[in-house]
Amino acid sequence: MLLNILNPSLAALCVRVVLRDPAMRPSRYGVEPLRTAFFQAAFSAAQHDPELRGYYLRKCAQGKCHHLALTHLMRILTRRLVAVLRSQQPYTPKEVFFLEDAA
Repeated sequence: MLLNILNPSLAALCVRVVLRDPAMRPSRYGVEPLRTAFFQAAFSAAQHDPELRGYYLRKCAQGKCHHLALTHLMRILTRRLVAVLRSQQPYTPKEVFFLEDAA
């Protein structure tokens, strides 16, 4: 879905850069449209994905600022993208249990 937004040459560059070093952390340098797309995806995931929303809220509770918590989500989304591209299988989210639902 994210790669549909980008043009094909930029998507190919993204895949080459991401697959080269999976431990690479996002920096403020690099391909600006790609960083913008991941930032927007992380912002949306923090609101709509229960698993990532919980992670975002935990980071904020630890005292991390909004931007840093979103950067953590960007890294998680990058790892998910790499896993999907390598395995050629769709992403299957984990089940998230909330304390209110467990009782």
